[in-house]
Amino acid sequence: MASTDTTDNPFRKFITADGSSGYLAESNRYHLYSSNLCPFAQRATIVRKLKGLEDVISITTTWKYDDKGWAFTDKIKDCTLDPFNNNFTHLRQVYQLNVPGYNGTVSVPALYDQKTNLVVNNESGDMMQMFNSEFNKFAKFPDIDLYPKRLKDKMDDVDDNILSSYIYFQYGCLLAKTQADYEKSLYEYFTSLDKLEDILSKQRYLCGDQLTDCDIKFYVVLIRFDSVYYMLAKINLRRITDYPNLLGYLRELYQIPAFKETLDIELLKETSFTGFQVRDINPSGIIPKGPVLDLTAPHGREKLPGKPY
Repeated sequence: MASTDTTDNPFRKFITADGSSGYLAESNRYHLYSSNLCPFAQRATIVRKLKGLEDVISITTTWKYDDKGWAFTDKIKDCTLDPFNNNFTHLRQVYQLNVPGYNGTVSVPALYDQKTNLVVNNESGDMMQMFNSEFNKFAKFPDIDLYPKRLKDKMDDVDDNILSSYIYFQYGCLLAKTQADYEKSLYEYFTSLDKLEDILSKQRYLCGDQLTDCDIKFYVVLIRFDSVYYMLAKINLRRITDYPNLLGYLRELYQIPAFKETLDIELLKETSFTGFQVRDINPSGIIPKGPVLDLTAPHGREKLPGKPY
């Protein structure tokens, strides 16, 4: 469980069911700023939908990341303007409600408190845990538990020793400045992916027979691999379609509405290949048309013990 210690981060408070942290879980108090582009934002939107909190925690989806950060628009499908600050054009201005003149990193997801008019949290892992346990009084599906106590040690191991290195080497490929650095990250990345393929050949989910937060953390990068990372980050030794267990796993999760409905893959490709952050990597702004992904085909994972929730 995430700490309720706020430390020195002005954007990291913890919401609790009893309000002991200073922030009480309430219906229609908190608002989520998200993005179709960001995998970390999708972590929060998946848990929000899995728990049935759509009518409890409202949402704004930002558009591209430009030279001023995450932008608001109502001209793009599913994107909206800031509902609380009509003159705001960028999420940075919401962050500056906490710290006037703030010029640091502005990330999504960001959770906004309508009572204090401040960003209360901007850590996706915290939000996953808060949405999972602290809003159960209001959730349509309070019995769904993505942090089962019986799997805690296993979840910690997968998170610390497998997922963290997988994500680290993914960004290592994207941000590499030399051929040697790129190749080191590339081969380490596929070593991690091979381990995950082996794990999923023996069990239905990363930590055993039950869907956990680890699966959500893995899914949000896995779903972006063939469409974006394979081409944009040159992580191209193999595709997910070359891994039968990873492909079946991806299909099973994609076919759960909370996973499928929180990502528009075509919009993801547009923002990924034309955004401000990738101008040096893809200066032409050309958006690849492929690959064709058949994610609605039978996944075959029912042969392994377990169920999503």
